[in-house]
Amino acid sequence: MPPPIITIILLLLVSTTTLTLSLTQEGLDLLQAKSTLSDPTGILSDWNTAHPTPCNWTGITCTHSNSVTGIHLPSASLSGPFPTTLCRLASLSTLSLHNNHLKSNIPPTISACRNLTHLDLSANYFHGLIPSTIPDIPNLLYLDLQENSLS
Repeated sequence: MPPPIITIILLLLVSTTTLTLSLTQEGLDLLQAKSTLSDPTGILSDWNTAHPTPCNWTGITCTHSNSVTGIHLPSASLSGPFPTTLCRLASLSTLSLHNNHLKSNIPPTISACRNLTHLDLSANYFHGLIPSTIPDIPNLLYLDLQENSLS
């Protein structure tokens, strides 16, 4: 029989691994998006593996079945490129990241956000061409890209 301290350490390792593995795929996708961003104010500090779903994380709204439907992070001082992994969220209908410090091209793969109805990327530092794929988002009703350097 192993000494009690080894048993305790093994139990802690197993329980920590279980918590990490129990996070939904949407939570993992959001954590990957977070890893591409700078968050100087720590607004995303509760985006972590301590919860089984991201539905209680700052800026996240979900359905009753815990599918992510909205990301609302206006004026959050976030910087970095557009987090393309957000488009993996199959039920995402609202993406509001206005008035941050996001800086990149808006990638043509934004059309992978198939269920978006509301997209607000205004007042950031996006540059380049407005992706020709935006009209491929079939249910998009609201689009705000003003106050960027787009053409």
